[in-house]
Amino acid sequence: MKAVRLLICVIGLILGGAVFGFGKDIYVAQSAAGANSGSDCGDAHPATWFNSAGSWGSNSSQISPGDTVHLCGLFSSALNALASGTSSATTTILFESGAKISLPYCPASGCVGLASLNYITVDGGSNGIIESTANGSAQANKQTSFGVYGDTPTNIEVKNLIIRNMYIHTGGSDEESTGADNSGGVFFKYSGSNIKVHDNTISEGHTGVGIWANSSGTFGNWEVYNNTLSEEVWGVDLTGGYTAGQLDSASVHDNTIFDNDHWWGPANNFHTDPIFVRAPGTGRYQNIYIYNNHIYGALGHMTGYIFLSQYSNGPSYVFNNVMAATSTSPDVPCAGEGAVAMEWNGTNNYYIYNNTVDGRGICGISANERSTNSSNVTHLEWKNNINLDTMGHWVQTGTFTSDNNVWYLIANAGGQAFKVGNSYYTWTAWQSAANDANSIVSDPKLNSDYTLQSASPAIGLGQNLTSICQGQPVPGLGALCKDKNGSSRPSTGGWDAGAIQFSQGGAPPPPTSLATVVH
Repeated sequence: MKAVRLLICVIGLILGGAVFGFGKDIYVAQSAAGANSGSDCGDAHPATWFNSAGSWGSNSSQISPGDTVHLCGLFSSALNALASGTSSATTTILFESGAKISLPYCPASGCVGLASLNYITVDGGSNGIIESTANGSAQANKQTSFGVYGDTPTNIEVKNLIIRNMYIHTGGSDEESTGADNSGGVFFKYSGSNIKVHDNTISEGHTGVGIWANSSGTFGNWEVYNNTLSEEVWGVDLTGGYTAGQLDSASVHDNTIFDNDHWWGPANNFHTDPIFVRAPGTGRYQNIYIYNNHIYGALGHMTGYIFLSQYSNGPSYVFNNVMAATSTSPDVPCAGEGAVAMEWNGTNNYYIYNNTVDGRGICGISANERSTNSSNVTHLEWKNNINLDTMGHWVQTGTFTSDNNVWYLIANAGGQAFKVGNSYYTWTAWQSAANDANSIVSDPKLNSDYTLQSASPAIGLGQNLTSICQGQPVPGLGALCKDKNGSSRPSTGGWDAGAIQFSQGGAPPPPTSLATVVH
């Protein structure tokens, strides 16, 4: 009897696999292979089968929620998903090892098109590639081109992909075609909630990762992390609804963003901001967390390394970032409006903590490299930051707090060092006006990787912000309780200024709770 009951249970599991999250594995290649059964790469369905509405549904021969579609080999046509997964059964598009989608230019709907679908994961696997081969300023085509594209999607994840050459712009050129303005790696227009883009390498295109909120309603839980982004006008572009949409909660963290020199030109047609957050019209954004990013390289024509534009309901937090240009545009050096720029109307409640901004030898002291530039900001805090060879703050309106910072070489800026409203301050006058009372102008003694040397005066200089981050979620504000490298900051006593907490190094602690095992 027990055997019969066991057999019934096994049969039930098999027949009800979808209920338990089991799905089919279906294999697709550019052309049909073998028996055209989809059972493996040697018997793959063709791309035309994937792109047919009749191939998506609920029966055993169709792509159903919970299934994994394996991509095999080289594709010369785009792939368009045609049905959603579900909250309990996500549909996955997985690149097998060596799989590649390669076209002269990816279409405006994407080399992987997700339309307005929900609960889809696109996984590049170990080395999946999406590429355009002939699109750009000096290429045969100048077309709109996106690697992965969706229009009003929700509950989407894109990971582990290499997306390259959506549009190769020629440095020094003012060429501004439709393709130059509308191209990128991952772009979701009028998105809903629950969007994740992570662990991708994206290069050459107007936008690396672009996510725009829907035009009405409130959307959030967007996360862009662990990506490597280069040669884009905007590495990450997050946008509240263009009419009345609200972006509530987004995290941009642990990304490496470098170089935008392919987009420099004498006419400065593009403001090349590595991280750009905005909400035009009557849209709004709030609860934005930008942290643990490394932004460096050949950077110029920037409004800011991080540009927080209109309109914000706040709060927005920027912390644990390292920002350092290593070469610049010859005509517009460094960040034009501040390392962290908060510009235009309705920019409210910004909290800038424990960042490292390096302008030594590249940016220097000029009106083009301020640490902050804010206009019409209702509240701004700037604490525990290391600022190397930069201008100070230019703040127009609102309440403002700046303290526990390092301002190394700031004195060289003379009377232009700080500006509030229409008043300029030297460093001495700035402190006399009750600003940065606990800040210093000493050399913070950084290593080449921006860690602190043992004699650094930045050690213990910072305010302890544990009360702000303790118990908060990660991703999000809870990450402030650790530094950029993941080391915990102390719960008592002063924090170190800058993005990376000082570490003594040395041998790891001895193990505990060991048990003796006799063989």
